[in-house]
Amino acid sequence: MTRTKAQEFLPLRQWKKKQNNPFAAQQDIRNLLAIHHPWAPSQAGGFASWETTATVPSGWRPGRPLFVSFYQSDNYSGHFIEHAWMGAQVFIGHRFKQLLVNGQIVWDQDVADEEFSGSHEKWFTGEPCRSGHLDPYRVVDISKHVKDKITLTFRVFDKVASTTKLPGDAYKRFSWSAFDPAVAIKNFQTSVYFGDVALSLNDRPVRPRERVVSAKRTRVRASAIPRSGIPLELTATAPLPSLGYPVRCGVPLPKGSLKRGAAVALRDPTGAPLPVVITELSHWPDGTVRWILCEFVAQAKGRYRLVPGATSPRPRRAVRVAERKGATTLSNGSLTLTLGPNVGTGAWECISRDAGGLDVGALDFSVKLNRVGWRDHFTARRQRIVIERSDPLLAVVRVEGEMLDEKKQRFGSWRARIQIWAGLPYILLDWTLVNESEQAMAMLLDWSARLALPDLQGASVDFGPFEKGFDDDDLAMRGVGHKGTVEKVRAIPLHKDSELSVRQERADQGRIYRNTSWVATTQQAAGFVNVQHPSGGVAGAMRWFAEEFPKGMVVRPNLLALATLAENEDALAWSHDRPFVRMGRGEAKRQTFGLYLHDGKLSAAEAERFNACVQDAPRLFDRSWFISSGALETGPRRDAKKLRGWAKTVTPIIERTGIGAPRLGHREYWDTAWSNDYRGRTHQGLIQYVETADPRWLRYFDAACTHNRDVDIIHFCPEHPDWVGANHSFGEDHTSCGPMGNIGSNCDGMLDHYLMTGDPDSFQAARGLAERLLSCQVWSRCARETGWPLSQLVRWYDQTHDPRFLRKAKEFMTAIYAYVESRRGVFAEQHGAWNYRGITGFMTGYLAFGVIRYHQLTGDPKVLTLLGKLAFGLFAESRASKGRFRYSPFPENNFPHEGFRLANGLIGGLAGYLFFETGERQYADWAKECHDAVLEKSKDQQITMDMLPLAGWMLHAVVERKS
Repeated sequence: MTRTKAQEFLPLRQWKKKQNNPFAAQQDIRNLLAIHHPWAPSQAGGFASWETTATVPSGWRPGRPLFVSFYQSDNYSGHFIEHAWMGAQVFIGHRFKQLLVNGQIVWDQDVADEEFSGSHEKWFTGEPCRSGHLDPYRVVDISKHVKDKITLTFRVFDKVASTTKLPGDAYKRFSWSAFDPAVAIKNFQTSVYFGDVALSLNDRPVRPRERVVSAKRTRVRASAIPRSGIPLELTATAPLPSLGYPVRCGVPLPKGSLKRGAAVALRDPTGAPLPVVITELSHWPDGTVRWILCEFVAQAKGRYRLVPGATSPRPRRAVRVAERKGATTLSNGSLTLTLGPNVGTGAWECISRDAGGLDVGALDFSVKLNRVGWRDHFTARRQRIVIERSDPLLAVVRVEGEMLDEKKQRFGSWRARIQIWAGLPYILLDWTLVNESEQAMAMLLDWSARLALPDLQGASVDFGPFEKGFDDDDLAMRGVGHKGTVEKVRAIPLHKDSELSVRQERADQGRIYRNTSWVATTQQAAGFVNVQHPSGGVAGAMRWFAEEFPKGMVVRPNLLALATLAENEDALAWSHDRPFVRMGRGEAKRQTFGLYLHDGKLSAAEAERFNACVQDAPRLFDRSWFISSGALETGPRRDAKKLRGWAKTVTPIIERTGIGAPRLGHREYWDTAWSNDYRGRTHQGLIQYVETADPRWLRYFDAACTHNRDVDIIHFCPEHPDWVGANHSFGEDHTSCGPMGNIGSNCDGMLDHYLMTGDPDSFQAARGLAERLLSCQVWSRCARETGWPLSQLVRWYDQTHDPRFLRKAKEFMTAIYAYVESRRGVFAEQHGAWNYRGITGFMTGYLAFGVIRYHQLTGDPKVLTLLGKLAFGLFAESRASKGRFRYSPFPENNFPHEGFRLANGLIGGLAGYLFFETGERQYADWAKECHDAVLEKSKDQQITMDMLPLAGWMLHAVVERKS
């Protein structure tokens, strides 16, 4: 028996449970008395209860009032509004929550009571400064029932079986449900929670002190830059060309390690200083440098070092930019590029090689739009030239204009960015086209960059490794039958009035054509052409040629066309005359390529090396340095001893959702593997690259970012100008949907891409996506729609320090505090049904993602306490068994009922972060439980790539946790 004092909580250890099947009673980790009924039919008279006996509190006298104060909450409501998508399972008047004193019922309330605040019609969305929940504390006068001993009983009691229909009952099948409605309509699940029970002499609720989660661990100190410099490996897929190749890459720095404006030099593998340009891309909150962009010309692979405080030499043959009489010229000691005046046709007028060789002509851009019975041909009209930067090492020129036909009809805008590097006979270029026509879905016959060549008849043309021959069973061969032979597949002669072309027409086949005859075949064309002639030569390489099929290169004596896909203009009913490329209105498409002007003797090996660099640009990287810098959201190295099981079991699973997913052309609509960067797949790809050092993930990250930036983002929409800059909603056809909502509002990936590559278009795309965050719905009663935009707001504020984004982040935090039922630690929401309310594990994981970032930004101890509550709420209410979590509070969504491992990376990551901050063993144990469950052999779903930002904290906890 408990000796009680007024307003003192009755100890949980003295409560005894009673139950009959299928009810179950248990004390949970939050010091609450829980009573559960499974999703099964109920019977009249079924119950479970908790009971204890206490004495009257000192100070009480007969005739004076005595009250019981207690907490009560459940996961059920009888609310129902007809809705096309939402399900309903309404039982009113069946199951009741009760308090008995000395065997007499003193409080009796239907579990169908409403516990949310807010309007039903507005889905219980909240209002600023108003709790999202009605007060769960009750105070009951028990004066009439007081004796020397007081027996208190909390009970959940079924007055009417769920198989008996009452007037208020209703059932509506959820649109995704896999259950038989005849069975589901009888099942009635609830979880009821009691606690904080106290006897009181007044009628005010007695509330417990909030459990405060405190940061007790010493944060890991930032790495210092070694005196000898930061060691970084130059990664490249092949040896570099003998003349070298440009490198533009971001490198992260630890907080406090480099002051703003400090000099940084670069030394090559021999220790010699190199000409380098260092640009600060991002800064830590204390003003020190977080990311730098390193730009230099690398001569070889090997170990380079970035050395703070040292100076860099100037290049021997510097880049010069001249503007005379309205014309712009760039030279670098190897070639001279004449752009011409601001207004003109194409991107430039001509290029001459300083040391002898070819002088090539103008570069124009071409788009041919398929019409019924005719075609429209648009070419580039130059309207503006901007020198974005000019220094001795590098000049970057942006040329802009419009695509017009001969009648001055407009297809859309275009923009080209041209790079000229000191001493190199290369021109690196990308050009972007936007469909701003009246065509909702433009069917393109040709989309190409066309370089005018001098008369090169008699030249030798090499498209890379191919096998002679063709496929007789191919449908085009049966229909047209154009086939031929060549003597040397790596040196095909180019005759007068003839054409040679290489075409990647499908994912698994590239072809060489001589005029219209198929002469050679390979699985994936290398993506370059090397034209050699006694008067000089030119090599051209198109980035991701085979992956972004359809692609093509056409060589004539007077033309080099780099195309997607090149039209054949000389044959009626030729298979290539049908549209291969669709381009939605408001969509952008980009081509990236390099040109190498040479003396006509460039070897096949050198051409292949140049092409390899265009396909996958070399960069500086060191896994340990990138992780230890703290500038990236990474976990530990994947080769850590305690993570061997993870690397073996989980890596293939993550690969299936990323680098292992089939991508039928990075820019085409039938490819949905990118998912419009839904849940930040680009950001996940970068994390995976840094943790594993697998270069395939860098390629995935780069390709996914460029796809998202060009194809997924809305670039033009006069009907909805406010949509411009937003992502289309994910789907098979990217341009058929409006803009993404809260969960798809990502700026992570584009910002990552800018920091890793220095690409200004990625920064502008990130800015546009970030601006959309300011209009996101703050009071959406959904954990992921609250936590996800919060994570992006924090990231963008951390980069720009724009106060608007911090203010918006604080608004989201206000909503989160309102919607989290504080005592249970549950962001209670409706997930597929009006009636079952509670925690949705994977959504709460995304909520934690945003809240963790906010805590890292602010260090607010209140936020850490909130994270602790969420963790306890997840493990108390969502865990179905060890390492398995229910998908939803709605039983029809939970199949199988024993739970999933799908959200373990998110849930374990929350626990891992709390361990990192507090050092408390409980959190480390939870993180390891989630980790170990993923490694178990089981048929249920496992972790996906979406989980990686938080999974890193889980893995840190596994590595640091003492056995």
